[in-house]
Amino acid sequence: MDYKILINGKSPALIKDFFVHTAGFKCLSTSDIWEDISTHIEVFRPDAYLCFYEQPDDTMISQIQSIKNNAKYNDVNIVIVGDQESCDTFYKKAPFVSALTIKKPTTTQAMEAQIKKYLGEKNREKAEAEKARINAEAAARAAAEAAAKEAEEAAAASTAPAGLGVSLDDLKKSFGETTEKKKLLIVDDDRNVLKMLKSALGADYDVTSMVNGKMAEKYLENKTADLILLDYEMPEEPGPEVFKKIKANYKTKNIPVVFLTGVSDAEKIKEVLAMRPRGYLLKPIDMKKLRSTIEEIIG
Repeated sequence: MDYKILINGKSPALIKDFFVHTAGFKCLSTSDIWEDISTHIEVFRPDAYLCFYEQPDDTMISQIQSIKNNAKYNDVNIVIVGDQESCDTFYKKAPFVSALTIKKPTTTQAMEAQIKKYLGEKNREKAEAEKARINAEAAARAAAEAAAKEAEEAAAASTAPAGLGVSLDDLKKSFGETTEKKKLLIVDDDRNVLKMLKSALGADYDVTSMVNGKMAEKYLENKTADLILLDYEMPEEPGPEVFKKIKANYKTKNIPVVFLTGVSDAEKIKEVLAMRPRGYLLKPIDMKKLRSTIEEIIG
């Protein structure tokens, strides 16, 4: 794998030697002007920013710290090359900023080996973390689907009239009677999500939206809902706490609740499923699955 390295500093001979005698690197040099460094990092997107300095000054250290503190540069590994005194000075003034410190005297080949070893280990860590994230998300989706299926089966067993193959709404429709729209209460602190769901579901359901649990609880004091779609993560009061209050209230305890969430942590999902909601759907929301879940629960 060819790693991209951005290089600058005040050791032109060492920089030139690095360009000439290293393999497996795509190298680009830049000036000591911060605007140049910043632009080259953003455009070149290097795997490592390699600094050759004899005596690091406060301005240079401040610039390198700003790279470390900038979220869009988080993937750039900072490598400092200098003598013992320079490395010690840099670490004293900016501890934990550099990913790797290479002390001179050293050879170009030794520097190349150290950098490749470090970047290889970082890439393996990233690959393992991504694999763990994918596995956790897959496990979360499987758990959510299993919970939804279990809830659907329980609902079907408890609400289906014995010996009757059609619902009351179906009978009313067959006699030409109109039925009121079922009422949905959506609780989510993201107003874009509320707007999207209201637009998608408003034609078939009477949709009321609330941006936090306290507003939803206040609403339910005087009104009701046939189904509540509840966000898991909200700043003032998280979804599980709102869920507990709904189930603790004799007026609202029988309202089915479906969680909508971007949380894919397996332990958190198990914790929520233990509360036995009627469903648990992951964001980004699959509207086909959401509609299917709503229809199966309330029609």
